[in-house]
Amino acid sequence: MIFMEQKMFDLMEKMYNQMIRIEEKVDKVDGKVDKLEDKVDNLEEKVNQNTQAIIKLENKMDNHIKVLYDGYKQNTEGIHRVENKIDQLSEKVDKQELEVRVLKVVK
Repeated sequence: MIFMEQKMFDLMEKMYNQMIRIEEKVDKVDGKVDKLEDKVDNLEEKVNQNTQAIIKLENKMDNHIKVLYDGYKQNTEGIHRVENKIDQLSEKVDKQELEVRVLKVVK
């Protein structure tokens, strides 16, 4: 009977030792999970910062694009005005050339 009790005791001791090792492994895994959670939190924070920076850049770009478009529009309008003036001057030159020809013929 003592032999049986010793075997039970040895078995219980072995089970206890295994449980301690399992608990140590679980503690290590918990530590790794905690580190991973910290890293994920840091990554989330960086993503949020990047998102805010991107939004600021987009807003700046929108303003710059609007200014560039306004400049383009003003340049186009100026070019049209110059073209109209050139057309008017061309018509005047054509009329004056005709008048000069007539005057040369009359002389």
